[in-house]
Amino acid sequence: MKLKLMTFNTQHCKNYNTNKIDYDSITILIKKYSPDIIGLNEIYGKGFDKKNAPDGQAAKLASELGYYYYFGVATKLWFKPYGNALLSKYPILNAEVIKIPYPLLKRGNMYYERRSIIKATVNVDNNPLTVFISHFGLNGDEQENAFNTMIESLPNNNFIIMGDFNVDYDNSQLTKLYEKASDTSEFFTTRKFTWPSDNPWVKYDYILTSKDIETNYADIPNEIVSDHRPYICEIELNSK
Repeated sequence: MKLKLMTFNTQHCKNYNTNKIDYDSITILIKKYSPDIIGLNEIYGKGFDKKNAPDGQAAKLASELGYYYYFGVATKLWFKPYGNALLSKYPILNAEVIKIPYPLLKRGNMYYERRSIIKATVNVDNNPLTVFISHFGLNGDEQENAFNTMIESLPNNNFIIMGDFNVDYDNSQLTKLYEKASDTSEFFTTRKFTWPSDNPWVKYDYILTSKDIETNYADIPNEIVSDHRPYICEIELNSK
């Protein structure tokens, strides 16, 4: 069974060109590629935009698109819940937030943002698929904690991982994850990058799968909506 995926750091639905919150630009982009399952980063929950998104940005997008959704809080910014979201054309059977441990040592005045991982089960035509979505920290000790937590949470098969890892292709932390998961960017025709969207030079965003899942294609299309470009792929699930 073929399944289209998208991971997208939305910068809380801010339009990169206008620097204003713009839900229409996000929904138009998603409709263009029509992914079955979407991982979103930098999403606000209730309270950030009471007028236009009273139930939170994930709920707003899901309502406009006709998707199921789950919002996973990572932290609070400006006293508002903030984190990641899952949007799915298929029912979400269950979902939870896995907290990424805070670095034990604070280095000088370095600021660490609280991070987390969404772990959800999506019912894809009676084939339960485990979905992980996260946004890793900027600093090496944050990233080490994030990679270790992700790896410890993975089942043996039938899973996908999506999100902004804040590392590029050659980061050494990725090698540990590749022992359990396959990187869909191997199907790019050439190296492609996601940030910044108008002239990208680094690939922060990833879609990985368990080794029992096949990838048909992957791409980072030239779309300037958020400060990140979206990352899309098509995978083939094994029938149960």
